[in-house]
Amino acid sequence: MTVTGSAVVPPSTFALFPAGTPIVAQAGDLVLVRHGSVMAKIIRFGQRIRYRGDMRRWSWANHAAIAVSNTSLIEQQARGGTLVSFADYVAEDVAVVHVSMTDSQRADVVAFTWWTLNIGYGWLSIAGIVWDLLTGFHLSIGSGLRMICSAAASRAIEHGGHFIPDRLPEVVMPADLSRYFQVSLPR
Repeated sequence: MTVTGSAVVPPSTFALFPAGTPIVAQAGDLVLVRHGSVMAKIIRFGQRIRYRGDMRRWSWANHAAIAVSNTSLIEQQARGGTLVSFADYVAEDVAVVHVSMTDSQRADVVAFTWWTLNIGYGWLSIAGIVWDLLTGFHLSIGSGLRMICSAAASRAIEHGGHFIPDRLPEVVMPADLSRYFQVSLPR
């Protein structure tokens, strides 16, 4: 285990897949994505409020998901938990984080991730994160079984036996996951 700030992070490796490169992953891997949409740019801007100076390198990712096979992932989108093909992300910058786990732990990560399929999106969590970023006061709010992408990914890894966050999983952002696993894009 590695300590990153107050987060205790399991051993891991990662691979970067620049836009245009086929993505290689296995079930249970964490997937971090940099989209080019307006919403993605807003998310990265918000993350940069917390991650300034040298820490800014962690705010490159605006999305997180968990691979459920070597061809697909489950992610939380505005419409909720969705099964998506890796082929849909070939046009984006992607990092795949392979966390060291036993086969049983990896199966637990994947099982939890399948459970998130079709749950609602965590819009109230976004409101809490915005409040935190703008005021510095931590606020964790939610609505039942709803999660944002990075919270679902963090919770999935937690189900594999690794509680990582130095903040509540409900307010973990993609930049936090990038920082935990030390994933940054080359400049």
